[in-house]
Amino acid sequence: MFDQTTWVLRPGFLCETEAWDYKICAPEPGTGSAMEWAELCKDILSFHNHNGGAIVIGVDNAYRVVRSRNTLDSKLVVDKVRRYLGDSIWVDYHRLSIQADQKHIGIILVPPRGPVIARFVRDSPMEGTKQLFKKGDTAFREGDSSKVLHGVSAESFVAQSRTPFRTRVS
Repeated sequence: MFDQTTWVLRPGFLCETEAWDYKICAPEPGTGSAMEWAELCKDILSFHNHNGGAIVIGVDNAYRVVRSRNTLDSKLVVDKVRRYLGDSIWVDYHRLSIQADQKHIGIILVPPRGPVIARFVRDSPMEGTKQLFKKGDTAFREGDSSKVLHGVSAESFVAQSRTPFRTRVS
């Protein structure tokens, strides 16, 4: 993804896809950033319900590496993610190209789902009169976007995504 001598994105990675997404910065670990964590959980769940993926932190909308300074590590990210996604999704956070001022490129690796579609286990915070998701909703990746499915749409997506079950006939 990166040229490791200059730490710029390689030509084939100057876009977002269903396999990776770029963020300028990560949410802060404090309590004032609950909606930012909910947004990140939406992306994590959508990657997980697809084929897994990577969320790269420290790349701007023009695909320039700007690096981010945060105090995140895998344990902290997992602890924050568990609030909305439960214990079934474990992500890894890695720091790349760490500079003297601790600015770095962060990568959250999201594993693919198993036979069951994952869902949100708690409501997102309210932002004004809007709520990003509710407990039981789910998310999926469509191209370079993460989409949240609510209510009947979530149930339909889960039903369509079930792994076929075969029974042995004697």
